[in-house]
Amino acid sequence: MRRKIRRNWIVPEGVELTDLDRKILAFQEEGFLVPSRKLIKTPEQIEGIRRSGVVNTGVLDLVAQEIHAGMTTLEIDEMVYDYTVSHGAIPAPLNYEGFPKSVCTSINEVVCHGIP
Repeated sequence: MRRKIRRNWIVPEGVELTDLDRKILAFQEEGFLVPSRKLIKTPEQIEGIRRSGVVNTGVLDLVAQEIHAGMTTLEIDEMVYDYTVSHGAIPAPLNYEGFPKSVCTSINEVVCHGIP
């Protein structure tokens, strides 16, 4: 009995096949599960992802350098917010599904997402 092939990789009409398309389509025809073509990013999107990684690393480095005993979670949030927006970015958690702050913080070793 032959397995049904899931066709995730679809080349839009009028788009010229690339070497990558040919390779992935060959894997798909062999029955391998392949990702959707939507996962492929443009050079501009890749540069944006790279830039966000640089900003994110900078935020983590800043917090690691500046955090200290007695600091409030609100102070941490303000530090993350200020650094992020000063680098032309938007804190990912801010206003996500109503979350009111720029960072999830918890006191001590509590494993939960706290609001500063």
